[in-house]
Parts: sequence; C-alpha cells; structure tokens
Amino acid sequence: MVHARLEPGLTYEGRVVAMASGADGSTYAVLKTDPTLTAVPATPQELRVGQEIRAVAVAHEVAGERRWVLAWRLDDLEREQKHDRGRER
Repeated sequence: MVHARLEPGLTYEGRVVAMASGADGSTYAVLKTDPTLTAVPATPQELRVGQEIRAVAVAHEVAGERRWVLAWRLDDLEREQKHDRGRER
C-alpha cells in the first residue's frame, strides 16, 4: 500500500476497500488503484466501503489571506454516473 501524494492535479480513482487509521490517529480511505492500494486522507463519514471515488489534490485560496493550501477533493463516481444518466433522458 502507498500513501497518495498531495501534488496539485494528481488524481486517484478506485473502489474503497477499507478505512484505515495512521499511527497519529489520522483516517484514510484505502482505494484499489490497480495494481496497488492507495491510502487517501478522508473522514469515515464521507465514504463507505465499496464506493467508487475519485480523489483529486486541489489548491484552495485561504479567504482573506495571500496563501494557498493543498487539500483532497473526493468525488463520488457512482453519484456522478447516476446524475449523467438522468440528464440523458
């Protein structure tokens, strides 16, 4: 298993196979990203095992400050597919 690298624009897609905790107490979603497993920081409330997700490293400007922070955006691929199918009708 590898830890996801927090680099702007980097994307990981896969099915959540487990939730895990780091030694420091942080929580991770473990994605099946063939040919390996990738741990992406996430809260257990955001995800469930079996869910297909896309994790994207994005930069956000801090309101009122002149700095940017990197964070993970987690997209539910199943919800996106259902939404797209609804638009086709």
